[in-house]
Amino acid sequence: MNEKIYKSIINYSLQKLISELGYSQIEIFKKFEKIEIKVSRATISNLYNGKKVSAPFLRKAANGFQQIMERELCLKYIEDKNKFERIENCSPRPIIISKDENIIETISERPTYSIFDGRRDVEDKVNLFNNANYEIIEMGIRLKNFRSYFEEKRESAFLDPLRKILEKGINFKCYSLNPNGNYAKRYIEDRAIAQPSERILLEEIPQMASELKKIFLKLNREGFKGKMELYQYDHFPYYHATIVDGGTENGVMNIAPYLYGISRANTPVIELDYRNNKILFKKYWKSIKKLINSPQVSQLI
Repeated sequence: MNEKIYKSIINYSLQKLISELGYSQIEIFKKFEKIEIKVSRATISNLYNGKKVSAPFLRKAANGFQQIMERELCLKYIEDKNKFERIENCSPRPIIISKDENIIETISERPTYSIFDGRRDVEDKVNLFNNANYEIIEMGIRLKNFRSYFEEKRESAFLDPLRKILEKGINFKCYSLNPNGNYAKRYIEDRAIAQPSERILLEEIPQMASELKKIFLKLNREGFKGKMELYQYDHFPYYHATIVDGGTENGVMNIAPYLYGISRANTPVIELDYRNNKILFKKYWKSIKKLINSPQVSQLI
């Protein structure tokens, strides 16, 4: 790209974000900070007012604006056409800034990671869910424990907070193992050598999926902006994971790699967030993305 293209990207983005959508220059500066684009507030002001800016900062600013446009508006710059075009099947992933200060402070005060000696309680899960601004992912083998939250816990402990999350337009996506796929039977038979009780999984997975499907459809009929979605994957199960806003700078996750011969209730859970442990978070998030975007994933709802 050359300076002319950088200026075209910047001018269109400023027009769209500030003039049409009411973003402020300080909001754009803070979003640049979040995505680690080092451009000063003065530079953004100079760009907006048409003042001269050096080529290196034009390049940085153009990069930052492209990320904001793609993340928040689902618009991608097409160099051959010298214009932005809408991305198909795209959901906005907002770049959250200091207006959500309480959430940011809560996350930033955590250590780089924590390890718990077993499955988290429903209160811990709800606290994690409440950090969401965009999307929640729950991934496991049959999601039996997750299923139990809907009827075995009082509504104020789980269903009411879940409804509030859906009201905000946050989507909740659940993934369980496909019992009829290429890997489930072999995986479960191998687990059952050390833990014979595991054999019941093949019977319980379809039952749990059917019950979750009914619950999700009922919730979706309540008309919330956010939706409950249910998927099945045809891969070896590698971990149980709960991920909040995984594709953003505010991402937080609980992940429990499955240990052979150890019950899932007693499998250690690692809790980490993007801000305080980017390297580890990115590795786990890369794996999760590969799995949920695999062609061996089918949607039930």
